[in-house]
Amino acid sequence: HFEYNHILSNLIFNVQKNTANVQDSIILLSFALHNVNYQGDCIYRDTSVPNWPDDVFNREDSLVLYSYELNSDSTFETTPLYIDARVGTKVNGTGGYLVIPQNLRRTSDDDVVSLSLAYGFVAKNSNKVYSKNYASVTIPVSTIAQWEQNKKYTYNIYLAAESNDIIFGTPKVSSWNRRQGGSTIIVQ
Repeated sequence: HFEYNHILSNLIFNVQKNTANVQDSIILLSFALHNVNYQGDCIYRDTSVPNWPDDVFNREDSLVLYSYELNSDSTFETTPLYIDARVGTKVNGTGGYLVIPQNLRRTSDDDVVSLSLAYGFVAKNSNKVYSKNYASVTIPVSTIAQWEQNKKYTYNIYLAAESNDIIFGTPKVSSWNRRQGGSTIIVQ
């Protein structure tokens, strides 16, 4: 018998187009996180709670979470990820991205966690992208200063109507799952 807890953080990103663009078809072309700790040591010492020391992380300059390649003439053949205006489009499907718990407040402006995305406007009744927009923004740390283990963070990202600005709503933080007691079988 043992208790199960997640030792990672779960990130969910919902990208939503502006309601002023409700008639426009917009597809996501790329989505990436920057300056994210991607490798580290999880230590269990004198406790049943895992610990992720801050000084043993490896950091990734650019972690591409989604990418869609257009043809050379800006057309697409397979179905891309369309950005919705009402409920948002989950960049990562249903499960989210698993990341090492980490402090988002960094000592240097060159070291902050940020995201970048590219999206394109699709011509009506066609499969051709006629305009591409690129945007990047720092992950806000005023409400969430760190990603903690066994927590799920849902970020709602709102694209501006006429510019490349990204607007964040207040992130939702929830317990990832309940603790699970009893016998558990782990298959590798």
